[in-house]
Amino acid sequence: MIDFHNQQVNEELFPLYQKMLDIFKENYFLAEESTKNYYKIFMEYVELWKRQTAKAAPWALIEKRVPSANDRLAPFFADIQMRFQELRKKVNSGE
Repeated sequence: MIDFHNQQVNEELFPLYQKMLDIFKENYFLAEESTKNYYKIFMEYVELWKRQTAKAAPWALIEKRVPSANDRLAPFFADIQMRFQELRKKVNSGE
């Protein structure tokens, strides 16, 4: 089960996170100020996992940093969800 989870994270989730990071970087000027505050946290999180996958950083370092990064990312995803809902309302109302 652990191997399946790790494979799923590495093959499905983190490529999507990398894509999100690329989109964020390319369109940073369009992001809401509240969302911009999370760019560095998200970038560090993706970078930590890339290093862990490539075995380019000691596991002890990764193990210490990832839980706090996870906690710091929860508001980022909440912010994205809130912004999405706001935009959906505007589109549906014809604004």
